[in-house]
Amino acid sequence: MNKKTFLKIFITLFILLAFVLLVSTYFVSAATEPGKVTGAKVVLRVDAKVKVPYFSWNAVSDATEYEIWRGDTEPERILTTVNTNYFAGGENHLLDPWVPYNNYWVRAINDYGEGEFSDAFTYFIKPATPKNLKATKTNQGIKLTWDKVSGAESYNIYLCGRTPGTNEMYSYNIDSTISNFITINYTIDSNEMYAVKAVTTYPGYYDDKEMYSDISNYATYRANVPTPSGVKANVQNGKVTLSWNAVEDADGYQIYNGNTYIKTTSSLNYTLSNLSTSKVHTLKVRAYIDNDFYNPSTKFYSNFSNVNVFPNAVSKAKTSLVGKTNIKITWNKKSNVTGYKIYRSTSKNSGYKNIKTITSKNTNSYTDKNLSKGKTYYYKVIPYLKTNGKEYNGGNSNISNIKTFSDSKITGLYICTEAGSSNSYLSWTKSSNNIDGYIIYRATSKNGKYKKVKTITSSKTYTYTNKNLSKGKTYYYKVRGYKKINGKTYYTKYSNIKSIKTSYINKNTSLPHQTYTYYGDAFTIKTLSMKYKKNSGSKAIYQIKMKIKAESSRTNDVYFTVYFYDKNNRYIDSTTLQFGRKVGNYTKTITWENVKIPKKAASFTIK
Repeated sequence: MNKKTFLKIFITLFILLAFVLLVSTYFVSAATEPGKVTGAKVVLRVDAKVKVPYFSWNAVSDATEYEIWRGDTEPERILTTVNTNYFAGGENHLLDPWVPYNNYWVRAINDYGEGEFSDAFTYFIKPATPKNLKATKTNQGIKLTWDKVSGAESYNIYLCGRTPGTNEMYSYNIDSTISNFITINYTIDSNEMYAVKAVTTYPGYYDDKEMYSDISNYATYRANVPTPSGVKANVQNGKVTLSWNAVEDADGYQIYNGNTYIKTTSSLNYTLSNLSTSKVHTLKVRAYIDNDFYNPSTKFYSNFSNVNVFPNAVSKAKTSLVGKTNIKITWNKKSNVTGYKIYRSTSKNSGYKNIKTITSKNTNSYTDKNLSKGKTYYYKVIPYLKTNGKEYNGGNSNISNIKTFSDSKITGLYICTEAGSSNSYLSWTKSSNNIDGYIIYRATSKNGKYKKVKTITSSKTYTYTNKNLSKGKTYYYKVRGYKKINGKTYYTKYSNIKSIKTSYINKNTSLPHQTYTYYGDAFTIKTLSMKYKKNSGSKAIYQIKMKIKAESSRTNDVYFTVYFYDKNNRYIDSTTLQFGRKVGNYTKTITWENVKIPKKAASFTIK
């Protein structure tokens, strides 16, 4: 055999041997690895007339056993090994409803190895979530409805809420039904929140397991959102301010002008401007409560509370006297009105009554006659509009008040003079009447002829000094008030008559800052004044006031002697003044009332 022939035979044998080895290897490999399990599932079989869950899958050739695993997203724990392609799943708690892992896998095994795991399968399948839960009011109670869930055996009804101060929801089961509707007919609050879960029951070898869907949407029924009460409209300066009482639990309020939405607010008032003043507006308010349990965009509304508003008001209302007890009211005219109503009260903030309705929009004054004397009256004017057979009032004008004239007499007349002065000083109680001023009259005898000595043109001035009188002479005074109305002067009654006798005695007859000693202590007169008080028989009564700087070491009383002299400096009489001192250096003002001074006294000294 030549070399070339030998090489061909060798190559042919080598190829044949490689082919045999390849085929042998293929068949050995196929025999050692079972195939992947398919068709794995849990089925219900009847066992002694009771449905029992069984594992079932397609048989795998060359498999001698099968492993059943349990887990969450992948096989985690082997549960059992069987040599059939089915197994009563309840045994050994393979379908224990309280184990948290609900997914299962099966793989085939033989003496040569393990096959590939089956696809994951489960028995405890959560039903779909109920949708479109709604709550409506019926005669029997609250009816809940929702869409049916395929495979659901029943539905659980929950009463829900939100944990105070958190966003956490809570719920508790209150009822169940096999239908997709139920009526809650026990006593309910005005705000109950409901939810539904679908339920599917899975029989177990030992225990049944109920699988619940996720919770549905929340549905809330508000039995009654109260209508806002106390709705008022205040028209002022071309603006309308609506106000109303609070509604319990309300999240806010909506304002409408007719059917036109205006504003949402959480306040209890709202001001509207730029409203037409030529027509009546129907302003409406309603409360709402947010369905904040599930969908904040859903709101529950009350009925509307309406108020008709004619946003027209007059301004510059004024009052004036046109007689002692007649008051005239004037105001600016308004267009787009039918007329005006005049309201009067004796109190600024309450008690107004309509005293006159004027039927012409061109009339802008009214005189209120024959009122009580000396009384204050308050007025306001309201325009009104008649339209479509109805009458609507506009807004209030400003309030104007005035007091009628009263002729009641002036009171509290008081007169005095000072030592050494030829003046008399008058004062009286400020009159509460509506007057322009006062007139002072004087005479030299009580029943003599009184002459006008002064007209005071302000009701706020209630003092007067009558100067350059004769010393030692008695004068009589009386005062009355006056009021000018439409060119005519009206007078009050006179005050009581008061008299004054001017002083003989001179002023500053004792030197100030003169120091006197009393048992070794020093007393310095800083200031000295003498003021006339009243008449008593033939003697004048005075008030003497001294400011004394004292340097005292004792607490006994100090006595000052006042010596009086006539105009020729001849001694007439004396009197003693007394005050209680204290120890120390101090300044003190001492006042002696009702000091009697001789009639002819023209000067005095103090020692």
